[in-house]
Amino acid sequence: MNENVIGIDCEGKALWQIEKKEHVYDDCPYMNIYIKNDELWAGNWDGNSYKIDSKSGKIIERKFTK
Repeated sequence: MNENVIGIDCEGKALWQIEKKEHVYDDCPYMNIYIKNDELWAGNWDGNSYKIDSKSGKIIERKFTK
């Protein structure tokens, strides 16, 4: 499952799942999530990092980081 980043509220309810994107490989899960300068980022198997809207799960920006 490549869309393995999910926003959860304080009660454990799923609010959103990261926006689906086409990846280099068929199997390309996100391997890490982190906060940088108060922004939510997720890095995947392709070597890309995506800035994510923490309220909706939409991808705002992509950077190649490998």
